[in-house]
Amino acid sequence: MVLLVVWPTSASPELLKVAMTGALLGLFAWATLKGWPVFLSILDMAWGTAATSVSAVAGKSVIQSPPAGY
Repeated sequence: MVLLVVWPTSASPELLKVAMTGALLGLFAWATLKGWPVFLSILDMAWGTAATSVSAVAGKSVIQSPPAGY
């Protein structure tokens, strides 16, 4: 996720862009399920989208934060 979401958006200070890019990555990564019931697949894709988006924003926030003592 760092190579596909956080690093490419590192020049942009907008966390919304990072969140949306992370959400897209999560949606595509979790949308590869076969043989699952439709409801469970949709629920799993929603969870993956949200989790990846939040993780991308957290990673971006860590990178943007200066080290302690600076």
